[in-house]
Amino acid sequence: MPSNVPGLFRWLLRAAAPSRERDWLLADLEEETAARIRTHGAESARAWSRRQVLASLIPLLGQRLGNAWFRLWRAPVYLLRHLRSDLMRSLRHLLHAPGFAFICILTLALGIGGNTAVFTLIDRVVLQPLPVERPA
Repeated sequence: MPSNVPGLFRWLLRAAAPSRERDWLLADLEEETAARIRTHGAESARAWSRRQVLASLIPLLGQRLGNAWFRLWRAPVYLLRHLRSDLMRSLRHLLHAPGFAFICILTLALGIGGNTAVFTLIDRVVLQPLPVERPA
C-alpha cells in the first residue's frame, strides 16, 4: 500500500522521532492523512501532513537531544514573547513613581557619561601614540 505522507517528510519524522515512538507516530500520521484524503481531498490532506511533520520536528528533536538543548533553543522565543508585556509593566511602574524614574534615568546617564569620559581619556593618553614627530 503506498504511503499517504510524502517521502521526505516521512524520512524527517523517522529521523527526528525517538525510536520508541517512531512507528506509532508514523502509523497515526498515515491514518489521519488517509482519513483527511477521504474528507478533504488528496492535496489538502498531504499539505496538512507536511505541516504536522514540520511543526513536530523541533519538539521531537528536543526530546531526542535532551531537554537542556531544547530549553536553550526556546529561550529567545520565550524572551521575545514576553518582552512587550515586561516593557509595558516597567513603563507603568515608572509612570506610577516619576521621582524614582527620574533618579534611575539620571543615575544611568551619569554612569554612562562618566564611563565614556574615562575610557576616552585612557584611549587618548595611554593607547594612542602622542602626536610628536620624534618622541624622546
